[in-house]
Amino acid sequence: MVPFRHTVFAQGDTGLVAHAFFSLQEDRLRPAEPRPNLIQLTNCQQPDWGYKSRIRAVSNGVRNLGQQVIEVVLVFARDVDNATAEKKFAELAPELINPPNQPKG
Repeated sequence: MVPFRHTVFAQGDTGLVAHAFFSLQEDRLRPAEPRPNLIQLTNCQQPDWGYKSRIRAVSNGVRNLGQQVIEVVLVFARDVDNATAEKKFAELAPELINPPNQPKG
């Protein structure tokens, strides 16, 4: 399972609503490299990517080795609830993460 952060953006004058789904993962965790707890993934939860945590990571010399990023933005002409947007994203996600005719693994 790949965890995603879900954020909603609305443009008041047009009624357009964008649901953004974002995930940042490391392709391979390197157990021999020291990793402060602030970036380790546990229970498929995203680490804290806030400003203070990122400054701590830089000062600790933590790098995103093999970093993989995916962001999907679904734009709707009218406001839809989070559950509807998440259902649509869940339908699209398998093909985005493992596209047809691409090696898996």
